[in-house]
Amino acid sequence: MAIKNGETIVFKNPFLKKSISFAHNAHKDQKRHSGEDYINHPIEVAKILSKFNRDDEEMIAAGLLHDVIEKSQISLDQIENEFGESIKDMVDGVTKLAKIHYESNPEMRQTEALKKMFFIMSKDVRVILVKLADRLHNMRTIEFMPKDESKRRVATETLEIYCPIANILGLRQWAWELENLSFKVLNPRDYEEIKNKYKDALKNLSGHTSQLKKGLSKFFHNKISLKIASFKKHEYHIYRAIKQKKNNFDPVSDSSAIKVITNSVDNCYKVLGAIHRIYPPKPYAVKDYIAVPKINGYRGLHTTVFDTKGDSIHIQILTEEMDKYSMIMDKEKVYSGNLIKSIIAIHERTNNPLDFINQLKLDVLSDKIFVFSGQGEIVDLPEKSTCVDFAYAISEEEGHKCSGAVINGIKTHPLAILKNGDIVKIIVNKSQKGPLLDWIEFVKTDRARHHISNWFDSDKESNIKRGEDKMDLLFQKIINTTFKKEKNRITKTIQDKCLYENMEDMLNKIGSGRERPCAALSKLYSDDEISDSIVKSDYPQSKSHKTVKIIIEADDVVGILNKITQIMASRGINIEDVRTMSHKTIKMITDEFIVDVENGNQLCELIFDLERILGVRKVYKV
Repeated sequence: MAIKNGETIVFKNPFLKKSISFAHNAHKDQKRHSGEDYINHPIEVAKILSKFNRDDEEMIAAGLLHDVIEKSQISLDQIENEFGESIKDMVDGVTKLAKIHYESNPEMRQTEALKKMFFIMSKDVRVILVKLADRLHNMRTIEFMPKDESKRRVATETLEIYCPIANILGLRQWAWELENLSFKVLNPRDYEEIKNKYKDALKNLSGHTSQLKKGLSKFFHNKISLKIASFKKHEYHIYRAIKQKKNNFDPVSDSSAIKVITNSVDNCYKVLGAIHRIYPPKPYAVKDYIAVPKINGYRGLHTTVFDTKGDSIHIQILTEEMDKYSMIMDKEKVYSGNLIKSIIAIHERTNNPLDFINQLKLDVLSDKIFVFSGQGEIVDLPEKSTCVDFAYAISEEEGHKCSGAVINGIKTHPLAILKNGDIVKIIVNKSQKGPLLDWIEFVKTDRARHHISNWFDSDKESNIKRGEDKMDLLFQKIINTTFKKEKNRITKTIQDKCLYENMEDMLNKIGSGRERPCAALSKLYSDDEISDSIVKSDYPQSKSHKTVKIIIEADDVVGILNKITQIMASRGINIEDVRTMSHKTIKMITDEFIVDVENGNQLCELIFDLERILGVRKVYKV
């Protein structure tokens, strides 16, 4: 059995040789789509796993055996008798992951699959490592799949499900390769265009690399250790940058970068200062990930500078240890299970898949900020977190009694948005009984939402009344009727679909903040029913989107229109037309937007987000 040099030792281990032999017998006479023996696939999976951690014999053995249950008559009892309970459980977990059904609706497909996956991997994170290695090899050989439809299905699953998990776990190299391979299948034209267009990206940087080497060597008189090299960002990274930044996309700095490696943290800062003497720096573009590391542990200094032609150059400055960390996968982080514990906590606190994925994106997948308490304690929070989020991160009592905060010495309100590096002191009002329910619409963390909801759970009667008022307002805005008129139908839908225990249970969840009205609406009505009610017949409609008019009444203040359009852009909503009318006497503006939405749920979420903007008074659909 031919195995590459450098990987032979791990497979000479008697235990692993036994695993190979067992898998070989199980897959005897089986072939892959490529025509090669099937056994080659589990061997390649085991090689991928051994590169990650060649000391974990159980995981590598599970990689060799991961398909025997699905592809042969061998039972889990046989695996346990031969290899032990731990390996049996891993193989069982991988087999269950393979059976997860993917919904046709993209949002539900991702939410349901991720939720089930995290539940399965909560017992042993190595289950998902084996599955990721399996998917990585399948993507490397996806060209042999016979149907284009099957290729696209597998690539979509990979991009929506497996890539986020790999990124969460800090498996950077696996995530990058999976993203690129999926992108190549799903958008072959864009992939080839980007690949060809930016294949010379490193050549374009070669002159700057040489100039930087000379400049730094001269500046430091060759007295400090320096390694300078350029690298090209992978095609999917460039594609995302183009889509996200649009007109602000920089063909040089967003497709390639220069890396400067030195031998100490002190020298990193010295090199940064020297670079800014050689090239003029771009204002506000320096990012200090040494003082405040990224949530995945990455450290380094980043800066963007201008060359003599005015083109921007992205430069990263790292120590050798930082560079090694950025290029390899962090075994300790993966095996610690802390991330999985956080995810399972969200799983247990959320009522439905949509809430789960939304909170997962906020607490785990979103960019993080680091905020300091007055005692110097560092708290990491999702971007745009509030002082209330910070207070609950300190303690439940501090959150309940938060009446304000002092940020960098300036007193402010509880819902003020925090920025990276802020120093925060919570103002505690001991006479305050508890939180305000309105906070739940603004806080970002699952912890804050959970504690606020728990506080209001005790007053069921008020929650039901509040929930009914919220649903009535939503029904009038979205489907042009009242909640009262739809009550009989809703009661029957709840019973038929077993969505809630009963009507009171639904309203109690909405009133206490545990369920968003939009999420409830999307459960009660099909997307077609909501979409039919939102269509504006005056405008041409297409199968891919619905064109609607929404009215926004807001304070006449600088920047309000920019905030509104940013919300729409962040949700991928196209603005067909906008008209603004100013009412000077009452210091108010009325904005009429003609927008394209994919469905009713997207419109519902848009209105919900717009109403949370400070200064927006009212939002409704015409």
